[in-house]
Amino acid sequence: MAPGEAAGLLPAGASAGAGGAGGAACGPGRDTPAWDLPAWDLPAWDLPAWDLPAWNFSDRDFPGLLAGAEAGPLFWPAARPDQESAWYGHVPFAHWLVSALRPALVVELGTHNGVSFLAFAEAARRLSGHTRCIAVDLWRGDAHAGFYDDTVHDGLAAVVADRYRDIAELWRMRFDQAVAQVADGSIDLLHIDGRHRYEDVREDFLSWRPKLSRRAVVLLHDTEERREDFGVWRFWAEIRDRVPHFGFTHAHGLGVLAMGAEVPDAVARLAACASHDVAETLRARFAALGARHEAEQAWHASARDNAVLRAHIARLQAHIEALAGYAAGLERALAEPPASGR
Repeated sequence: MAPGEAAGLLPAGASAGAGGAGGAACGPGRDTPAWDLPAWDLPAWDLPAWDLPAWNFSDRDFPGLLAGAEAGPLFWPAARPDQESAWYGHVPFAHWLVSALRPALVVELGTHNGVSFLAFAEAARRLSGHTRCIAVDLWRGDAHAGFYDDTVHDGLAAVVADRYRDIAELWRMRFDQAVAQVADGSIDLLHIDGRHRYEDVREDFLSWRPKLSRRAVVLLHDTEERREDFGVWRFWAEIRDRVPHFGFTHAHGLGVLAMGAEVPDAVARLAACASHDVAETLRARFAALGARHEAEQAWHASARDNAVLRAHIARLQAHIEALAGYAAGLERALAEPPASGR
């Protein structure tokens, strides 16, 4: 590198000549000025030879924490990143929870496009355990989620059949029909995300409570949603002080209830953080991890919108061309002299 370049002194496109004088041309017919720069004598630096220690990485070192098995689930991708869902912000926590809990049976009440359900199933698949995942829904929608046709169920069913047929099942029935088909004390992870009125959430919790195991964790989505007749926040406020818990406030809120007396230590420690200063740090970091999935969902939504707009523009252009052809025909017809009568 020439001395003038090292100091950032040369104009863009110029090069330094021998001895620091710029004599090379910048382009045809253009010469750089002859700069009189002093000859720089760089000191010979006497740097010590560094002997890096032979690191014995453990899970308590920063590289070990980031690259260790416990952190892995936090960075797994969403199983179906292109769906309309308010649940993407909690996908990293769902992956972590399944990894920490290792549930034998997961039941989800209210599934829609399956973002949360597939997060549980994907974690179970990656962990190669013996987890069974059941989604219960009529797949018709409701006043809160909106109503939809069979394409929602059929799209999710295709994904389950393709990737998770050995561990996941879709039960298309009412919650009160499904509860009789599940053994008492068998559910390790219950996710309640059906109708969001207070009475509905309370009924779902009470009717399914006998099905919970001694290791059970219950998730309640939309604990921060207070619009219209949403009432999950009311039930969450009632129940959380009676049970070890942790609450997330991002992505419409997610309540975590450590219901079982024998929940794994990692879940118990999470619940113990609820009243500690570290709780806000945990919430912020899980929100940041979830934002990645929310951004990916937004990208897919924009791509779909762009595709719709491009198709609409193409139709308009075709219509314009048709109108232009019609107008040209009219102009030709007007330009022709009228046929003379006999």
